[in-house]
Amino acid sequence: MTIQFDKDTLKDVNVANVVERLIDEQFPIVMKKFPDACCCSQCLSDIKALALNGLKPRYVSTDRGDLFERVHISDMMVKVEALRAMTEAVDAAVAQADSVVAELQACLDADHKDATHIERVINQAQTTIEHLRAQ
Repeated sequence: MTIQFDKDTLKDVNVANVVERLIDEQFPIVMKKFPDACCCSQCLSDIKALALNGLKPRYVSTDRGDLFERVHISDMMVKVEALRAMTEAVDAAVAQADSVVAELQACLDADHKDATHIERVINQAQTTIEHLRAQ
């Protein structure tokens, strides 16, 4: 028997990554440690993606599996690992901001067109980075 796949074949197939839910629950805790971090949807998406890439996913397809995995991830070590991954993700985002500042500084040094604007952007980014590092 051959199954015909089309756009509706998988519409009732549901899987969820329980670790992603844990990351979502831990987001407010971690972000309180970085009050000056950018919280736009793009930055938060980057942080979430970096954190999830650093953790082993735990996919479930049933409520029973979800309950089992939620009990497993309630273990303190799993939460600590999630917090570590999220903190590293925020640190990586800050490092990326450092890189942008360095690139902007190089542009400013090489070409003085619109220097006032570039200087303002560099100063704003440096202030944000200093606040993040102070946390």
